[in-house]
Amino acid sequence: MKQLLLWATASVLMLTSCGKGTSFAVKGKLTDKSLDGKVLLLQKMNFETGETKVLDSTVVKGDEFQFKGEAKEEPDFNVITPKVPDGKTPSMTFVREPGDIVIEEKAQQGYTVSGTKTNDQFQKMQSDVLALQQKASQVTTQEQQEALIKQIVGVVFAYAKENMQNPTGEQLFGSIAYQLTSTQLKELLTNARPAFTQKEQVKMLQKSVEAKEKMLSSNQYQDVEVVDVNGAKVSLSAYVGKSKYVLVDFWASWCRPCIEEMPHVVAAYAKFKSKGLEVVGISVDKDKESWLKAVAENRMSWIQLNDANGNASQIYAVQSIPFTLLIDQTGKIVAQNLRGEALEAKLSELLP
Repeated sequence: MKQLLLWATASVLMLTSCGKGTSFAVKGKLTDKSLDGKVLLLQKMNFETGETKVLDSTVVKGDEFQFKGEAKEEPDFNVITPKVPDGKTPSMTFVREPGDIVIEEKAQQGYTVSGTKTNDQFQKMQSDVLALQQKASQVTTQEQQEALIKQIVGVVFAYAKENMQNPTGEQLFGSIAYQLTSTQLKELLTNARPAFTQKEQVKMLQKSVEAKEKMLSSNQYQDVEVVDVNGAKVSLSAYVGKSKYVLVDFWASWCRPCIEEMPHVVAAYAKFKSKGLEVVGISVDKDKESWLKAVAENRMSWIQLNDANGNASQIYAVQSIPFTLLIDQTGKIVAQNLRGEALEAKLSELLP
């Protein structure tokens, strides 16, 4: 859950756009005058590959900096970073588009971007998301966190809907797609450019979301093929729909929240195994050695399977881990994402 909050906020903290003609100007103001003389780089970002391309550079004068240039192409992401990272100068992302753009560092909220239509839209979205994140840092229950995530998705959805004809909307689409309903997904793709809707990743995403909705509407688990610790193919149906409740736990050795949650799963398994609980761990690790090492170190004595090819994760639309499903003896999904005290409470209710 925290991963998703962090992940959604990180995606939102990188965007902006609009103006007159084809020229643009960025005027920036920092809070630290000791940065005078620092070299800043203007870079174009490719959110799909993570690559950047240096477009220009400038020198901070006092606490101010400027960039000027042409924005003849469609609105796109640019980021301003220090040439030499110093831990003081922030990385500031905006949408390169015609007009006068103002970037101002703020002591309590990072930085703000304004001056053009799309940048103003983005700043409002960013402010709303940050406010929700602050609320999230104060809540303690899973229900409260899920409600805040839903609100964050709604804020980002509204921005993406207005900007699906340019890369800013397309990139935000990717950050929330798995949290959307099929209706919302269609709403965004209806507004998108044909070239975007024909991307293989987008087509796969549509299928995944539709499969998830079908699963949730029927409350029945979907059978998937994964591999066991020996590399043999095995179906989830080999363990589900028998005589026990089954907790399916998607996790990975590199996922800190997964490892932090594991003692709760160990305790639940020890307490409820004799009462009719089975646990099926599905790791998304690609490195077998790391996977099995984590299994041993965390005393995970239940069934261990692997989804390195992502098939099961796609069918269940797993976007963040840990992700769990509690399935009854008939194959009905009775709960999702139970963790900590919530997991024990539900199991105590079902297996007194």
